[in-house]
Amino acid sequence: MAAGSCLASPINGIFDGGGTATVSFLDIFFCANGQTPSGANAGSACSAASGNIALSGGTGSFSSINAGYGSLSTIFSLDAISEPLDTPLNVPNWVVLNPSVGSPNIAINLTQVLGGAFLGNPSNCPAGAAAAGQICSPVGSAFELVNSSATTSSATFTVDITATDGVAADMATGTAVFSAQFGVPYQTVLAALATNSGTGNYSSTYSATFTLTPSATPEPMTLLLTGVGLLGVGILGRRRIKA
Repeated sequence: MAAGSCLASPINGIFDGGGTATVSFLDIFFCANGQTPSGANAGSACSAASGNIALSGGTGSFSSINAGYGSLSTIFSLDAISEPLDTPLNVPNWVVLNPSVGSPNIAINLTQVLGGAFLGNPSNCPAGAAAAGQICSPVGSAFELVNSSATTSSATFTVDITATDGVAADMATGTAVFSAQFGVPYQTVLAALATNSGTGNYSSTYSATFTLTPSATPEPMTLLLTGVGLLGVGILGRRRIKA
């Protein structure tokens, strides 16, 4: 047995992110550094396959992600065709940490985009004027929209992720939760998306929290100890039979 096989260091921890994004009914485009579109159908709306995300607030395996870490990390945009909702995915290096984190380097991989949690709720997307407390997850959308007042709202979506470094025993699973705050009710945001025959967009800044915990895969030493224990039980059992 190799000396390092018993020394796995499972990935764990939390880090925060933020940036600007443009969303439509089918896409979530993350903007590159320097792109700052805002509001409905902005002329500078983002539409690239990837953008930048500024990271900070790291703990555990991500403790090197601090206030001075910077905004050079990249994140791939999402679309409903390539990343359908509630479907197992395998998008390696969905978030590329720059500078790299860990040794070996840790990769953040996308495994699922979750559908909006309000689907099926009797109060989902009520008709009528905007009011505080209204909720909405449009059909086929990842978003959970909430009116905090008649004139302000928020949007949230969640994805499942893994963190890997090439050592199977180190793998972690978790979630990334993205949220944005709007100075308009969510009905105004949805109206913007519905323009141009449903191809409109809305741009805003966002924040995100990535949370990762070690997966349940036993480490080599755990497997070894388990095997030794089972062997001992077997020997004891045979001795009792002979007695």
